[in-house]
Amino acid sequence: MITPTSRPRSVPALEELTLLDDRTDCERWRLITITTDAPVSARLTWTGATGVAEPADVSVARLAMASVWASTWRVVITNPGPKPARVRASVADLTYQRAVTPTLEQQFVAAPSPSAVTHTIPRWATDVRLDTTDEAMLGALVELLDSNGVVRAGVTQVRKADWIPLGLADAVRVTSAGQYRLVWRLSLS
Repeated sequence: MITPTSRPRSVPALEELTLLDDRTDCERWRLITITTDAPVSARLTWTGATGVAEPADVSVARLAMASVWASTWRVVITNPGPKPARVRASVADLTYQRAVTPTLEQQFVAAPSPSAVTHTIPRWATDVRLDTTDEAMLGALVELLDSNGVVRAGVTQVRKADWIPLGLADAVRVTSAGQYRLVWRLSLS
């Protein structure tokens, strides 16, 4: 059974728009799908009948999907780009849990060089990747901190970006000589 679908909407540059905000009488597995013609940020919020809503912020380049157990859901789109983005969201009922491609969230950081900047780990994140120039990558340091701020693991002198598992880390500290972005892999299924 297909549940609500938004019609394609134009999200103006630097603005926010709610595409879906709905509920049903019963909980079940639902597949939330977002398509866009330009990169946007989406805040997905869902809950079952007795749960507390924990939003997930997702970067959508063209398509993003999340398989969630829900009776209520909300999709809010933010367009960080300079031009309007055409976006559509849909929710489909599933008969079983479906594994979907991992969803990614990107944080672009314009940090003064070189400096150590601590980043809070987003909800649902399982891995992180540091993207920067080849020269800056060789001198970059990525550290995983526990809830007391103690370094539990560190990665340095890598030649190419690769996923770093977060485990029980509470924050990520990055020291880089150049500008960088962090890409978080979110597990939303």
